[in-house]
Amino acid sequence: MKNARPLAGKVAIIASLTISVFLSLSVSSNASGILYQFNAPVSNSANHGASIPALTADFQNANHGVFLTISGSGLTANEFASDIYFNLNPALDAASLVFSPTASTGTFAAPTIQQSPSQSFNANGNGKYNLEFNFGTADGKKFTSGDSITYLISGITGLNAADFAFLCLPAGKTGSCYTEAHIDCHGNCGGTWIYGSTPTPVPEPAPVALFFLAFFLFVAKMRRVRGFWGSSPAMAAQKRKTAVFEENRRI
Repeated sequence: MKNARPLAGKVAIIASLTISVFLSLSVSSNASGILYQFNAPVSNSANHGASIPALTADFQNANHGVFLTISGSGLTANEFASDIYFNLNPALDAASLVFSPTASTGTFAAPTIQQSPSQSFNANGNGKYNLEFNFGTADGKKFTSGDSITYLISGITGLNAADFAFLCLPAGKTGSCYTEAHIDCHGNCGGTWIYGSTPTPVPEPAPVALFFLAFFLFVAKMRRVRGFWGSSPAMAAQKRKTAVFEENRRI
């Protein structure tokens, strides 16, 4: 059988290919990040009526920057977000960041994004930040319950999700915060200020899980490769014909 290969050779091929894809998956598994949950009112602000958390902000590493997804899944039907603030690593220039929208859910207007390298944006007299997202407050433009928007943030070489895990400059009620947001409501209720939790790391995929994923992907792939398991589809068909012929001869 010319197309048959020694078992050891097959195992070596599978092993080498599996290790290669495992290493590539391990590199891409750096697509971890941090998650902010806006779940606590700033001192002297009224409690909001939304479920906890009212907002989330998810920073995820990407090949050419960082993905940011802001979600209002915890807002009630009567609430909307008007302002959200973030910080950047002070060693980097916030004015150099480029925000490219990649996806959104809802009918709100995209926010205006202001960028300051010197943390000059003041959130209700509480803290000063590098980045300010201003959402619309008119009907049909509000960022409300169930809305979300995703950006690819680029413009700085080596930008990482952890670069957005820095405290603001304290300027008021609660000291330093990582993030803040203003939640308003229909009917001019005055709204409330809430701040984001300490950033929660999003773990990388487990190496063992990646190894087995790589192994099964390549086994599935190699099963479709002509002749890899010792015979081609044509040879298999010929074997079936031969078996039928031999059976007919015995009859």
